[in-house]
Amino acid sequence: MKIEYISRCYDRLEKGESSFQCVRLISKVLEQIPKEKMGALISGQEIALDLISKYDLITLVIFDLSKYSELANAEFTKFTGPSENFESTEVLGLPFSHRVNIATRLQLVKLLLNYSATAIEEEQLDSIWDILMTRSQISTD
Repeated sequence: MKIEYISRCYDRLEKGESSFQCVRLISKVLEQIPKEKMGALISGQEIALDLISKYDLITLVIFDLSKYSELANAEFTKFTGPSENFESTEVLGLPFSHRVNIATRLQLVKLLLNYSATAIEEEQLDSIWDILMTRSQISTD
């Protein structure tokens, strides 16, 4: 049942639908599955490895982070308050702050890497750096 739920969230994330919520839900569901194998049950490590190797979920989350960042940058240029207040402001009409939007996506990447006991690929790390440090117009990123 949990794997089916992750699959549904993945499908929506891939379509760009409710991406923040899907990223958060995938994290929450994965955290409920024991990392190590217990009897005949599939382990969180096995699920994380599948999500990384078969579905390339880390790359998808980074792509979603990039799309979010572009939209946030566009919204930031219209923001009339002090720039340091943008990170705690609701972004894109959703009740989640900019800081939470960024952190939630990065936390899923961290969780997948932790559960799978794998390292992030250099290209993925470069993409995250580019999104947050090079292309972002928001000084708090």
